Amino acid sequence: MGVGQYQKPETALQRAMEFISVGKERDGLDTLHDVMKDRRQKTWTPTIEQIMLKHVELCVNLRNSSYAKDALFHYKALSQQTSITSFEMVLRKFLETAESKTSDAQKSSIERVEEIDDLDLVSTPENLLLSVVSGAVTQDRMDRAVLSPWLRFLWDSYRNCLDMLRNNQMFEQLYHEVARSSFNFCLKYQRRTEFRKLCETLRLHLSQIVKNQLQNNSSIKLNNIESLQLMQETRSIQLDTAIKMELWQEAYKSAEDLHGMMQLSKDIDKKMVKPVSYANYYDKLALIFWQGGNTLFHAAALMQKFAFKDVKKSLNNEDHVDQANKVLLAVMSIPNDADKPGMLSRLLDFTEQFHTNVRTLSSLLRLQTVPTRSGLINDVTRMNILSFAHPVVRNMYEKMEFDFSPLDLAEVITKGMNQLSQLNKNDFDQYQSTVNCVAATKIFKQISLLYDCINIDKLKRLIPFYNQFELERFIVDICKQRFVRARIDHRGKSITFIRNDESLCGDYDPIDQAFFNAGCEKPNEFNIRNVLGYFFSDIRSTWLSIERDIRKVHAEDIYKHQLRSYLNSRDRIQKEIMKRKETIENYKETKELVKQERARKAAEAAKIKKEKETADEMKKLEVANRIREAERRELEAKENQEKIRLYQLNQIKENPLYKQIIKEKGEEAFASLNPEEIMREHRQRMENEERTLSMKKKNQEKKFDHTVRALHALERPQLDSLVKGFNQEAADLFAVAEAKRVEKAIADHEADVAAYNLVESSLGDIEKFCNNVFDKHKDEYERELAQWEAEVKAREARIAEERLQQRIRDRQEKERLAREEEERKRKEEERQKQIEAENERSRQLALEKQKQKEKTIADADENWRRRPVESNDAPKTISPIPKVNDRKSIPRSNPFGNAKPIEIKRSVPLSDNSAVGAPKRIETGNRGHMFNRNQPPKIDADADDNWRRGPAPSSSTTTAPRSGVNEQQSPAQQQPNNTDNEGWSINSNKRVSSGRQENAQTSNTYRPPYKQIDSSRRSNQPYGNNTNTRNAGSNRNRNNQTNTGSDASSWR
Repeated sequence: MGVGQYQKPETALQRAMEFISVGKERDGLDTLHDVMKDRRQKTWTPTIEQIMLKHVELCVNLRNSSYAKDALFHYKALSQQTSITSFEMVLRKFLETAESKTSDAQKSSIERVEEIDDLDLVSTPENLLLSVVSGAVTQDRMDRAVLSPWLRFLWDSYRNCLDMLRNNQMFEQLYHEVARSSFNFCLKYQRRTEFRKLCETLRLHLSQIVKNQLQNNSSIKLNNIESLQLMQETRSIQLDTAIKMELWQEAYKSAEDLHGMMQLSKDIDKKMVKPVSYANYYDKLALIFWQGGNTLFHAAALMQKFAFKDVKKSLNNEDHVDQANKVLLAVMSIPNDADKPGMLSRLLDFTEQFHTNVRTLSSLLRLQTVPTRSGLINDVTRMNILSFAHPVVRNMYEKMEFDFSPLDLAEVITKGMNQLSQLNKNDFDQYQSTVNCVAATKIFKQISLLYDCINIDKLKRLIPFYNQFELERFIVDICKQRFVRARIDHRGKSITFIRNDESLCGDYDPIDQAFFNAGCEKPNEFNIRNVLGYFFSDIRSTWLSIERDIRKVHAEDIYKHQLRSYLNSRDRIQKEIMKRKETIENYKETKELVKQERARKAAEAAKIKKEKETADEMKKLEVANRIREAERRELEAKENQEKIRLYQLNQIKENPLYKQIIKEKGEEAFASLNPEEIMREHRQRMENEERTLSMKKKNQEKKFDHTVRALHALERPQLDSLVKGFNQEAADLFAVAEAKRVEKAIADHEADVAAYNLVESSLGDIEKFCNNVFDKHKDEYERELAQWEAEVKAREARIAEERLQQRIRDRQEKERLAREEEERKRKEEERQKQIEAENERSRQLALEKQKQKEKTIADADENWRRRPVESNDAPKTISPIPKVNDRKSIPRSNPFGNAKPIEIKRSVPLSDNSAVGAPKRIETGNRGHMFNRNQPPKIDADADDNWRRGPAPSSSTTTAPRSGVNEQQSPAQQQPNNTDNEGWSINSNKRVSSGRQENAQTSNTYRPPYKQIDSSRRSNQPYGNNTNTRNAGSNRNRNNQTNTGSDASSWR
């Protein structure tokens, strides 16, 4: 089909069939492929389906995977919205045809080899040379020639189909079918490399699904139950295929993939993953761990599988017994150090990596904790697995795990494994070597508890699993792993067990003692070295039972003595506790202040940081704005240049000189060109045309040069005769040179033969001369050898003595340094104690000074209490004070002890109901948290409250009655709102008595308790104007000083 021509699908299919009928399949495929990749074909029709069926068939026959891939992609785009079933049918037809062709190629390869074997029994020289050069058999060479191209084509087909169907909901079922067919392909033809690539491809597709599942509606959603079920089944088939192909690394990765899918499915729906799936999963994991040599997790996987023993309804008692036997044998196969990092990991500091790997494997088994050998033994007891197991396996397990019988343990294990082998169970035979190794280790460790030295022959009878060489290798290995300490004496044919001396492991290291003792002893094991200890324990327990009454009396005496000691020191201890409590309270207050200060500083720092971040953000925004503005300007400049370019192109199109360029480039390519490039290309074309025209003219000139052509024709015979003469002369020269070479070779050979005969006749004399020389120097050699050996021994003795003296000097130096270090530490501790004592004394002195200062201030404030008050009109008695306010219960000094009240500022509102001024607030300090010493005591008169309602009498009048009002008042007292509701004038937060002084003059010297007046009583009447109150208070003070001569601030 020509360029730019369109062919109908029906016509193209008919033309392709004509090509195929005459044997031109390649031309037919090209015809169909042109139709499929034509962009004008935008709708699906049944004819397109027939074209695709024939197209994929031709692609398979010609093994053209690129054409098949392009056509399938185009057909997917056509049929995705209208006919999905058609695309699925075409894809299945393509893969089925490729699989059948590959199977036919395999059969053909085998048949060809069989034909060769049948027709020609004797190997031909060609086959012998090929087998020697390539090192392969005939079948392998035939497979490479016949089968390999088809395998490569089929693998490319599977891979292209998976890439085509990935992450599409409409083709999800088909995608998993192709993936499973790919697994069968890898298993059938044992394509290990392709299987690894296939697994990586599936993991890549899954990661893309996770990344793009929310971008469009056609993507696969991982919250869909059907999708998760398909993925889980595909990963399960992948794991089975890896196990069958014995690719254990890929099997482990597939198990991780399957575990991830099961966890994801469980998060969506807990009932989605069936118990049968878990049982199969654990069975495969157990096989993987066994192949990896991890017996601990192999046993843990079998234990997890045994927990699901009841999920299969078809499981009979025999299957239960087999599962229990496998669990017990797997547990017995676990070495003692399986749950600990090896020696190499500890030395190379890979312990953290070991624990990380163990946690990863535990997560694969859905275990909350890391499994251990002791934990699995406890699980066996908890799940009662022994009741399901075979009696032989049960006896072996109990003998190995619970009994201390090193003399007959090997016999029990050997008989038990022999009886299990008679059951024809291949699963049990794999545990024989590991169980023997663990049993031998346990026997050797138990023997080390009973013997100090044992004969090797006897040890071989106790451990019959190994021969002489293997037994020594076994002993060296367990000593290297630090299970026991032992030394092999080959001369005495014995093995000596060592406690704390040097052994095969090296010098004794107390840090590693736990590794030697780990798993060596059990509570029910009898240790021969502890017999005296057991006897002492029994005798002591008997003595304690006999002397029970005496010990009881002794214990009562001790109790009484301790009780008396407690009663004697109780008060002192309580005082110390209270003092400590006060100290703690002070410390808390200080810490709270420090904490508040730190919080304030932190808030300021945060504020500064926030302001700095805001400034930085503003700078960044400014920079970003400048960048965006520059980009906008650049974009506008590009748009302007593009407009100019399009304008110039339009002008070029109208010019007839550039029509040829437009025709060759095409409209689309021409639109993307630069006008300057077009003009430059046009100039180039013009120059090329001129150059071509000049070349044509020169060639025409050459064609008319007939003279030169005639001379060449005459020279030809002469040249031929010269060549013949040269050839004849060369042959003669070669013959002469060959004759001379042969003569020279013959002469050289005769000379060599004569020299050989001459040397052969003198061999006897040479041998005799050598023997005489050897005999003459023999004594001298032996003398010098003895002298050398004596020097070597003397040098070794000298070196040993020097090393001994050096070790002694090193030890003395180390002891001296240790003594100096100890002395330095002692002096440092004494210096620290002195410093702490000095600090403590300084602190105590500061506290005493502070207390003395506070006491002085308190005494100064209370001087008014000690001054006498004289009054002629005061009553003789006063009402009794309640017990709660008894002065004796409160000390005269600071009532808070050494504690200093917190200085807290608070505002107390004052209201003025006299319509003079507005509500006021006064600041109060510590007096709001302490007893007010300037207030009068609460007595019976307070209950009547009559004397408070009247004005205070002047100094010249008598005491006013309780219910009346004094008629004679001083001018200062006649001012309104100068006193509060209790009759006390306000002056600098101190109250001065108006009429109460006379009443209290003749009373006993009474000091009021530290009691704060109830604020509710004080708020019954408002305070007066602050200025008037202060004036009235000063006038009343002057009057009181005139009458009584006492302190104006004293209420007495």
